[in-house]
Amino acid sequence: MYFLTPRKCGLFGVSCEGLQKQVNYLIDEGMSSTKGSNEVISYMHHFFGNFGVGETEVDLHCDNCSGQNKNNFMLWYLAWRVGHKLHDKIEIHFLIAGHTKFSPDCGFGLIKQAYMKTRVNTLADIAEVVENSSPVSHLNIPQLVGTAEGKVLVQTFDWQQHLTRHFRRLPQIKSYQHFSFEAKRPGVVLAKVTVMHNLSNISYCADGADLPPVDGLPVLAPPGLKIDRQTYLYEKIRPFCADEARDITCPAPRVTTQKSPQKRMRIMQLIPPSGGRGKLLNNDQELAIVEMVVANNAIKLHEIQTRIVEDHEIFDNIDSISLTTITRTLSKHRVRMKQLYTVPFERNSERVKEL
Repeated sequence: MYFLTPRKCGLFGVSCEGLQKQVNYLIDEGMSSTKGSNEVISYMHHFFGNFGVGETEVDLHCDNCSGQNKNNFMLWYLAWRVGHKLHDKIEIHFLIAGHTKFSPDCGFGLIKQAYMKTRVNTLADIAEVVENSSPVSHLNIPQLVGTAEGKVLVQTFDWQQHLTRHFRRLPQIKSYQHFSFEAKRPGVVLAKVTVMHNLSNISYCADGADLPPVDGLPVLAPPGLKIDRQTYLYEKIRPFCADEARDITCPAPRVTTQKSPQKRMRIMQLIPPSGGRGKLLNNDQELAIVEMVVANNAIKLHEIQTRIVEDHEIFDNIDSISLTTITRTLSKHRVRMKQLYTVPFERNSERVKEL
């Protein structure tokens, strides 16, 4: 099992220090193939809509991961919320590299401890582990993004498409660590390099563009498991699952595999059988190299290389050849060259013979 890849489950945590609660989004492998900006923003949007308490100001802290957090789409989303008066003010602070341990890691640590002591077979088992990881404080709250059967519980929206046409990219975004959005300053973000630096006013709205609407968000359908992955789970992982969990975590593949081998065969036919360059030596030329060694087993590789380049009859198409190619050709025909050792002259001198 150590060398196998069981069914994966992603974890995205949102810790609310005011409520002393952490919502942990459990992302089945079939619900999302990546954890990019669309997914992260969708989970944040779900958190504000389902776990918010009507707050008007929000203070966010997160790490510097540009693919998930520190990107234009996340900043545009926060500006979008403030622009629609969903919040009066939002500040987001990115922790500097090397100092990114903060409150969510407490909840993750409790989950990890409980997970290591529990046998897990299904996504529901993981949700139970999360819920039971903090029995006294009830810090951790599990939230399934979707079930193993494919039922969506938390919608993923295409925020990149929804926001791109309405906002302008912020220049040098990676150089700033602190951003602030306020409803009384529409279209402007306040940015700081550090807490001690002066504020920079940056306009983020595209020229002549209105805010994208709150309703009608474009929904992204879950990608599901590819047929190869379904087959792998069914053949390799299913034997390790409990009997009652096999049809949940590793069911039989649902898509026919008749066309898959044909597709692979078509791809293989497009690729040359010996690589892109093709075969350098034909069979007659390889046998000629073997005969050189058979005739003189003490011959050196450099001598074989010189003969090949100078022979314009058998090796008429060879202008240069490497020693590695010669060695590989001899090894292919199982020909070994004699190892010659040079004896120091002094050992055969008259003085040595007299000893």
